[in-house]
Amino acid sequence: MSPTLSPDLAAPLSHSPFVSIRFRKGVMVLRPTGPKLGQRESGIVAEECRRAIAGYGAELRHVVIDLSDVRGMASLGLGLCIEMRNAARKQNASCILFGLGQELRDLFVLMKIDRLFTIAQSTGDLAQAVAA
Repeated sequence: MSPTLSPDLAAPLSHSPFVSIRFRKGVMVLRPTGPKLGQRESGIVAEECRRAIAGYGAELRHVVIDLSDVRGMASLGLGLCIEMRNAARKQNASCILFGLGQELRDLFVLMKIDRLFTIAQSTGDLAQAVAA
């Protein structure tokens, strides 16, 4: 079972059927709706998240991709995570993966994508990552 974010970490910003976006004190939390992040969902989520990241600009310090609800992911889902990382970096923000279940963790390691991200296994790890 994946850990879940504390509700007080980020105040609601927007919510659609495909992704919940929260922002508070320089931390944006992008939480795609699960259980699968496939081809159709990835494009919609990417567009919503891109707009949100660009909209906060210099205020943004960290982007957290919370995959707590996602159990499976197509290649476009992996691409979405990389795209969000790149969008965060353009705003000089870090990108943190959170809530990875064992299958997703194994997939990220197998594809060597885990090297691109800070991965927070627990809420304590996440708190340390956003405090940095």
